[in-house]
Amino acid sequence: MTTPREGHRAILLPDGRVLVAGGQTTSCTTTATAELYDPITGTWAGTGSMNDARSHSLAAVITAGPLTGMVLVAGGDSVCGGGPAIAAAEFYDPNTGTWSGTSSMGTARNFAGTATLPALPDGSVLAVGGGTCCPYHWFNTAESFDPLNQSWTPTTPKTTTAQGDAVLMPNGVVLVAGGLHGSQPTSVTVATAELFDSSTGTWASTSSMSVDRTADTLTLLASGQALVAGGFSGGWGVCNDLISAELYDSSAGTWSPTGNMTTARLFYTATLLPNGQVLAAGGSDCEGNVKSSAELYTPPPVATLSTTSLTFGVQLVGTRSAAQRATLTNTGTTPLTISSIAASGDFVQRNDCGSGVPAGESCTIKVAFRPSAKGVQTGTVTITDDAANSPQTIALTGTGTVVQLSPSALDFGDQVVGTTSDPQTATVTNVGSEDLHISGIGVGGANFGDFAETTTCGSRLAAGESCTIDVTFTPGARGDRHASLKIVDDGGASPQAVPLAGTGVPR
Repeated sequence: MTTPREGHRAILLPDGRVLVAGGQTTSCTTTATAELYDPITGTWAGTGSMNDARSHSLAAVITAGPLTGMVLVAGGDSVCGGGPAIAAAEFYDPNTGTWSGTSSMGTARNFAGTATLPALPDGSVLAVGGGTCCPYHWFNTAESFDPLNQSWTPTTPKTTTAQGDAVLMPNGVVLVAGGLHGSQPTSVTVATAELFDSSTGTWASTSSMSVDRTADTLTLLASGQALVAGGFSGGWGVCNDLISAELYDSSAGTWSPTGNMTTARLFYTATLLPNGQVLAAGGSDCEGNVKSSAELYTPPPVATLSTTSLTFGVQLVGTRSAAQRATLTNTGTTPLTISSIAASGDFVQRNDCGSGVPAGESCTIKVAFRPSAKGVQTGTVTITDDAANSPQTIALTGTGTVVQLSPSALDFGDQVVGTTSDPQTATVTNVGSEDLHISGIGVGGANFGDFAETTTCGSRLAAGESCTIDVTFTPGARGDRHASLKIVDDGGASPQAVPLAGTGVPR
């Protein structure tokens, strides 16, 4: 940047440039200056200054109404080193490079972290948490800004009083994570996170980060994950620099580690660039060193499965089922490198994924079930790769049986009502290596009284042996008649069933 600064705000403009505004300089002076970063040329240039000097403010791009594309900046500190927060707000016009005033927030508040206000699905902007001085204390209150009438309205407060960063997730809820909790001099950093549903106005807890932190940044990536990075842990009078970073997956509600920053930064800014990278700029550290340096974060690939489970039903032991498919998609912005894809248990897989999947592309995994034993069998397809959510897994379930029924169904066709058909035969074969124990054979279903069975099967059927069941049809009424021949045994997937069908016709 042209000016070393911390506690400033950075936000991506619709044209791809990054606006940096306000903050505190190396001389501990709150500034109103602003500058623009051009990612194409990699250069910085000055632009118009704000009406009010401020640091640790809030910022958002307006996404609805006649002010679409303008940047809202609100609140913050007007004095370096602490002081009562301010409520004043103003707009930046990227087309003219100038600032103009708007309505002030209902509550004066400052923010230690990213403080880019999430634009909600209806176009309004949410300001949540924050704090003021003196003594320092933090809020759980929230309010929203309506860009159509340029007014602020209170909304449901957070569950916890911590001024964590906020970001709008792809599913329309706002994620708020970390921050400081309590009041001076006993405040501490927290790792907790909450979700705000603007459609219902309610808050719900989600998984906590692995590290408590504040003065960090929270950025929504192109993959739909949220990146939290840097900041410090500790509390009032305790500052431990952090270079660690984590990714939040809204579909799973979990955090996972990602690459560390190259340098410790707190009170800095992070901006998602059009190419999917994140620009981290400025800030300071626990020793008070104000920085003008910047660095780029390249997100890892994101592996997404079309399904996390496959069920194969009943399969004869020693035979192979038809294949079922799962699609592996790289929804990230960098290539996905695959180390291995393997299936466990009585399941086999083939795939066309090769050693990797380019960004935005997919491959197919085909899975089949070949049971080696009777009963319910389980397994897993495991994909190991360089995605943040590696390994990905697909749970597999199928049921093996040693009972082979032939044919698979009996259809008697037309039969005069009140008369009995010729018998049809179903053969039961034990394909297993042990005796099959049969505890019952009978007919059930809607029209069970229209069908009768006789059998050569006893209570035990030796391995490799067969027995027969003869079935006759005596329709009791006209029309289609249905039932099932059922065999109860210990061969797996009991009871086995042979569908029975016939049609009663008049004399």
